[in-house]
Amino acid sequence: MDHYQVRRGPAPSTRRNVGSTVRAARFAGLINGHRYAFYVRAHNRVGYSKWVYAYGTPKAPAKPRAYRSCDAMHAGLYPHGVGLVSAHDATSGTPVTTFTRDSTAYQMNDGRVVSLGQYDLDRDNDRIACEAR
Repeated sequence: MDHYQVRRGPAPSTRRNVGSTVRAARFAGLINGHRYAFYVRAHNRVGYSKWVYAYGTPKAPAKPRAYRSCDAMHAGLYPHGVGLVSAHDATSGTPVTTFTRDSTAYQMNDGRVVSLGQYDLDRDNDRIACEAR
């Protein structure tokens, strides 16, 4: 196989060629929550295969936000807490390593900007908010 053709919906105008080692194609202008049909076919020295299709629904990535409590954070995007990229759990026991490393999300939950409704969820100041197993 030397390449694929991918298109969004039946319209030929959305068709594009992608290399045989490429595993993704991007389409601009999609609406979150709207279901789309995508079609793919392979090409080799014999010609093109039949079109096959699958449905997909784009969803925007969740934006980091400030949480009121560790319980709320654990029930949300961060079940094991969130910390700076370089953070290490400061504990006398087994350190938590499963927290999400996201500096933006951590800074929204370290209590530094109280006027924005932030709470200090890093009470031991180890640069990890709400670390939990």
